Amino acid sequence: MRTIFHTFLFCFLLVLPAPGSTGGGHPVVPDDTINDAAWRWFSDPRVIYNKGNREQVYYGYINGKGDVRVSSYDLKTGEKETYVLHTGLEVDDHNVP
Repeated sequence: MRTIFHTFLFCFLLVLPAPGSTGGGHPVVPDDTINDAAWRWFSDPRVIYNKGNREQVYYGYINGKGDVRVSSYDLKTGEKETYVLHTGLEVDDHNVP
C-alpha cells in the first residue's frame, strides 16, 4: 500500500508546473510572427528573453529569399521589429545565426 501511495505521489508531483515556469503568465508569440523562417535541421527555434525597459523575445533566422534576419517581439504591446543582417544568401539552414 505504501508503494502505491508513493508511486501516486511521485506521478502527481511530476505533472505540477515547476516553480518559476511561465505557466501561461506571459502571452504567446503569434504563429504569424515567424511565418517565413528556417532554422538548422538539428536544432529547434530558440529565442532570447529579456525583461529590461521592455519585455521582449529576440530570435534569428533565414527567410525564403536568403535574408539573414533578427527579430524582436514585445510581449506587452505585440510590436515586432525586424533587422536584416545580410541579404540574398543561399537558402541554407547553415546560414542561420
